[in-house]
Amino acid sequence: MGQKERDKSMSKAIADAMYDTDITKLPGWDRVVALSSRTEFKEIDVLEDIVIWNDDVFECGANIYIRLNFDGEDEPLSFTGEYPGSFWGHIEGDKPIIDRISIDTTSSDV
Repeated sequence: MGQKERDKSMSKAIADAMYDTDITKLPGWDRVVALSSRTEFKEIDVLEDIVIWNDDVFECGANIYIRLNFDGEDEPLSFTGEYPGSFWGHIEGDKPIIDRISIDTTSSDV
């Protein structure tokens, strides 16, 4: 199997690995938690057509949906937003392993 075929077949496996990963346990999630009193992960859309390879290490883009909850004095407020992000990982055997995530919160109006 050539490099292009491997990369294309691994893209689906990488996306599946990310969908199966608890994003709140990854290094990088702690930056998002600081945005509200109760930050909740809602969903992720993996951009599996955009995988950058460096040997057996990869980077992939994603859109991450997060709910920010604020405990107000009168009543609590909640906002759900979409944030661009990337995640990195490596291949062990034929299995993608997700190592960390970065979520761009600079677009947050909060």
